[in-house]
Amino acid sequence: MPMESALVTQAKTSIPVELADRSLCLRADGTVWCAEFETLLVGDLHLGKESSFRAAGVPVPDGATQTTLQLLQAAIDSCRPRKLILLGDLLHDRAALSDETSRMFQEFCAQNSKCSMTLVLGNHDQNVDIPTAWALEIHDRAQLDEIELKHAPRESIPTGSFEIAAHWHPVVALQSRLEKLRFRCFVLSAQQLIVPAFGPFKGGLELQPSSDKQLIPIGDYNRE
Repeated sequence: MPMESALVTQAKTSIPVELADRSLCLRADGTVWCAEFETLLVGDLHLGKESSFRAAGVPVPDGATQTTLQLLQAAIDSCRPRKLILLGDLLHDRAALSDETSRMFQEFCAQNSKCSMTLVLGNHDQNVDIPTAWALEIHDRAQLDEIELKHAPRESIPTGSFEIAAHWHPVVALQSRLEKLRFRCFVLSAQQLIVPAFGPFKGGLELQPSSDKQLIPIGDYNRE
């Protein structure tokens, strides 16, 4: 079994944490629930990534976008948020915005019409014309009270500032006697929370825990 320590904690269902004296729930699906503000946070959906890969000549199976939206719908059904905030890289690139991807996300928006949705632009979103029919609020950054919400995390955060970000697709490798497992993970420090990429494409930046940051793996893993 993978090891667990004070710096690496396995999230089996959800883990309550605090950032800027605000209570957050790190969910095992990779989303963050803030009950106080009835807000659900999620990062790096990369919708349409399979279309982009195929356009570049890389054979990948269909279904990743549909699976991602089904998983996100399950999170919404569980938390029933008033607001969904997408922490960037909603789409993978221009080639990702196929008619099928657009149709699926528009249906997702219609199904959740009572939940307002905000997109914090990520680097992959910058050159994509987001359809107006999706009715997203689009900003470079947003706020959750005093916590700044952005796509790319800062390496150094001024004293008294706090942020929740995405972008890194963080993963942590845990070694047992028999095998090495790579888990998607949250990265938590005193002033910052970085969320894992959401959905079936799980590659990312492998990190090591340290005295000033905790890595919190989530349920699924890649075996090495």
